[in-house]
Amino acid sequence: VIGGGVIGLELGSVWARLGAKVTVVEFLGAIGGLGIDSEVAKQFMMILKKQGLEFKMKTKVLGVEKAGDGLKVTMEPAAGGDKEVADADVVLVCVGRRQFFDNLGLEAAGVEMDGRLVKINERYQTSIPSIYAIGDIVKGPMLAHKAEDEGALVSEYLATGKEPHLDYNTVPSVVY
Repeated sequence: VIGGGVIGLELGSVWARLGAKVTVVEFLGAIGGLGIDSEVAKQFMMILKKQGLEFKMKTKVLGVEKAGDGLKVTMEPAAGGDKEVADADVVLVCVGRRQFFDNLGLEAAGVEMDGRLVKINERYQTSIPSIYAIGDIVKGPMLAHKAEDEGALVSEYLATGKEPHLDYNTVPSVVY
Protein backbone atom coordinates (compact mmCIF):
# COMPACT_ATOMS: atom_id res chain seq x y z
CA VAL A 1 0.00 0.00 0.00
CA ILE A 2 1.51 3.31 -1.06
CA GLY A 3 0.32 5.85 1.50
CA GLY A 4 -0.26 5.48 5.22
CA GLY A 5 -3.18 7.89 5.46
CA VAL A 6 -6.75 7.00 6.33
CA ILE A 7 -7.61 5.30 3.01
CA GLY A 8 -4.34 3.33 2.83
CA LEU A 9 -4.71 2.08 6.40
CA GLU A 10 -8.35 1.13 5.94
CA LEU A 11 -7.70 -0.81 2.74
CA GLY A 12 -4.45 -2.31 4.04
CA SER A 13 -6.02 -3.55 7.26
CA VAL A 14 -8.91 -5.15 5.37
CA TRP A 15 -6.54 -7.00 3.04
CA ALA A 16 -4.41 -8.12 6.02
CA ARG A 17 -7.51 -9.52 7.74
CA LEU A 18 -8.31 -11.38 4.53
CA GLY A 19 -4.88 -13.05 4.75
CA ALA A 20 -2.70 -10.91 2.49
CA LYS A 21 0.81 -9.86 3.49
CA VAL A 22 0.56 -6.07 3.58
CA THR A 23 3.34 -3.50 3.65
CA VAL A 24 2.40 0.15 4.00
CA VAL A 25 4.92 2.58 2.49
CA GLU A 26 4.56 6.08 3.97
CA PHE A 27 6.54 9.19 3.00
CA LEU A 28 5.95 10.92 6.35
CA GLY A 29 7.10 9.76 9.77
CA ALA A 30 3.65 8.89 11.12
CA ILE A 31 0.53 7.12 9.90
CA GLY A 32 -3.04 8.37 9.68
CA GLY A 33 -2.50 11.58 7.78
CA LEU A 34 -1.82 15.11 8.95
CA GLY A 35 -4.93 15.49 11.12
CA ILE A 36 -4.34 12.59 13.50
CA ASP A 37 -2.89 13.06 16.99
CA SER A 38 0.70 11.76 17.20
CA GLU A 39 0.03 9.56 20.26
CA VAL A 40 -3.05 8.08 18.60
CA ALA A 41 -0.98 7.40 15.46
CA LYS A 42 1.69 5.54 17.49
CA GLN A 43 -0.88 3.38 19.26
CA PHE A 44 -2.72 2.75 16.01
CA MET A 45 0.49 1.61 14.33
CA MET A 46 1.19 -0.82 17.17
CA ILE A 47 -2.30 -2.30 16.81
CA LEU A 48 -1.93 -2.64 13.04
CA LYS A 49 1.49 -4.29 13.45
CA LYS A 50 -0.10 -6.85 15.80
CA GLN A 51 -2.62 -7.51 13.01
CA GLY A 52 0.28 -8.31 10.69
CA LEU A 53 0.79 -5.08 8.75
CA GLU A 54 4.37 -4.02 8.09
CA PHE A 55 5.45 -0.40 7.70
CA LYS A 56 8.16 1.42 5.81
CA MET A 57 8.10 4.94 7.18
CA LYS A 58 9.83 8.00 5.74
CA THR A 59 10.08 6.11 2.47
CA LYS A 60 9.42 7.36 -1.05
CA VAL A 61 8.16 5.11 -3.86
CA LEU A 62 10.09 5.85 -7.04
CA GLY A 63 8.24 3.52 -9.37
CA VAL A 64 6.35 0.30 -9.93
CA GLU A 65 7.13 -2.03 -12.84
CA LYS A 66 5.57 -5.25 -14.09
CA ALA A 67 7.80 -8.25 -13.50
CA GLY A 68 6.36 -11.53 -14.78
CA ASP A 69 3.15 -12.21 -12.86
CA GLY A 70 3.98 -9.63 -10.20
CA LEU A 71 5.32 -6.16 -9.66
CA LYS A 72 8.62 -4.61 -8.56
CA VAL A 73 8.32 -1.58 -6.30
CA THR A 74 11.37 0.67 -6.17
CA MET A 75 11.72 2.80 -3.03
CA GLU A 76 14.27 4.94 -1.23
CA PRO A 77 14.39 6.83 2.06
CA ALA A 78 12.44 10.10 1.83
CA ALA A 79 15.63 12.01 2.66
CA GLY A 80 17.50 10.16 -0.10
CA GLY A 81 19.77 7.16 0.12
CA ASP A 82 20.07 3.61 -1.10
CA LYS A 83 17.25 2.29 -3.26
CA GLU A 84 15.36 -0.84 -2.33
CA VAL A 85 13.25 -3.07 -4.56
CA ALA A 86 10.37 -5.12 -3.19
CA ASP A 87 8.21 -7.73 -4.90
CA ALA A 88 4.43 -7.37 -4.82
CA ASP A 89 1.41 -9.10 -6.29
CA VAL A 90 -0.73 -5.96 -6.07
CA VAL A 91 -0.03 -2.30 -5.33
CA LEU A 92 -2.75 -0.08 -3.87
CA VAL A 93 -2.01 3.60 -4.44
CA CYS A 94 -3.59 5.63 -1.64
CA VAL A 95 -1.72 8.91 -1.73
CA GLY A 96 -4.54 11.27 -0.96
CA ARG A 97 -7.45 12.98 -2.56
CA ARG A 98 -7.84 16.31 -4.23
CA GLN A 99 -10.76 18.24 -5.50
CA PHE A 100 -11.77 17.84 -9.13
CA PHE A 101 -13.83 20.68 -10.50
CA ASP A 102 -11.77 21.78 -13.48
CA ASN A 103 -14.70 21.90 -15.92
CA LEU A 104 -17.20 23.80 -13.79
CA GLY A 105 -16.22 27.18 -15.24
CA LEU A 106 -15.83 28.80 -11.83
CA GLU A 107 -13.04 31.15 -12.83
CA ALA A 108 -14.84 32.09 -16.06
CA ALA A 109 -17.87 33.00 -13.93
CA GLY A 110 -15.64 35.23 -11.82
CA VAL A 111 -15.53 33.03 -8.73
CA GLU A 112 -12.39 33.88 -6.78
CA MET A 113 -10.10 30.99 -5.89
CA ASP A 114 -7.74 30.48 -2.96
CA GLY A 115 -5.27 28.05 -4.47
CA ARG A 116 -7.27 24.91 -5.31
CA LEU A 117 -10.15 25.98 -3.08
CA VAL A 118 -13.06 28.32 -3.67
CA LYS A 119 -12.81 31.45 -1.56
CA ILE A 120 -15.94 31.97 0.56
CA ASN A 121 -17.17 34.27 3.30
CA GLU A 122 -18.78 33.25 6.61
CA ARG A 123 -22.08 32.64 4.74
CA TYR A 124 -20.42 30.28 2.22
CA GLN A 125 -20.89 32.91 -0.50
CA THR A 126 -18.25 33.10 -3.17
CA SER A 127 -17.04 36.35 -4.74
CA ILE A 128 -20.26 36.16 -6.79
CA PRO A 129 -22.96 36.76 -4.11
CA SER A 130 -25.52 34.48 -5.78
CA ILE A 131 -23.09 31.52 -5.90
CA TYR A 132 -22.47 29.51 -2.72
CA ALA A 133 -19.84 26.81 -2.22
CA ILE A 134 -19.65 23.92 0.24
CA GLY A 135 -17.92 20.57 0.64
CA ASP A 136 -14.60 19.52 -0.78
CA ILE A 137 -14.09 22.74 -2.75
CA VAL A 138 -13.90 24.91 0.40
CA LYS A 139 -11.62 24.80 3.45
CA GLY A 140 -12.06 22.05 5.98
CA PRO A 141 -11.90 18.27 5.98
CA MET A 142 -13.01 16.42 2.86
CA LEU A 143 -15.84 14.55 4.58
CA ALA A 144 -19.36 13.96 3.28
CA HIS A 145 -21.05 14.78 6.59
CA LYS A 146 -19.14 18.08 6.79
CA ALA A 147 -20.44 19.00 3.32
CA GLU A 148 -23.94 17.93 4.36
CA ASP A 149 -23.80 20.20 7.41
CA GLU A 150 -22.56 23.10 5.28
CA GLY A 151 -25.36 22.52 2.79
CA ALA A 152 -27.96 22.50 5.55
CA LEU A 153 -26.54 25.75 6.97
CA VAL A 154 -26.65 27.46 3.57
CA SER A 155 -30.21 26.25 2.97
CA GLU A 156 -31.28 27.51 6.38
CA TYR A 157 -29.60 30.87 5.74
CA LEU A 158 -31.34 31.25 2.38
CA ALA A 159 -34.72 30.29 3.84
CA THR A 160 -34.60 32.16 7.15
CA GLY A 161 -31.66 34.57 7.11
CA LYS A 162 -30.14 32.81 10.13
CA GLU A 163 -26.37 33.31 10.04
CA PRO A 164 -24.58 29.99 9.44
CA HIS A 165 -21.97 28.72 11.89
CA LEU A 166 -20.10 25.43 11.88
CA ASP A 167 -17.36 24.69 14.40
CA TYR A 168 -14.95 22.60 12.35
CA ASN A 169 -13.27 21.41 15.55
CA THR A 170 -16.42 19.42 16.30
CA VAL A 171 -16.71 17.66 12.92
CA PRO A 172 -16.09 14.00 13.72
CA SER A 173 -13.80 11.80 11.68
CA VAL A 174 -12.92 8.15 12.03
CA VAL A 175 -10.53 5.55 10.66
CA TYR A 176 -12.17 2.16 10.17
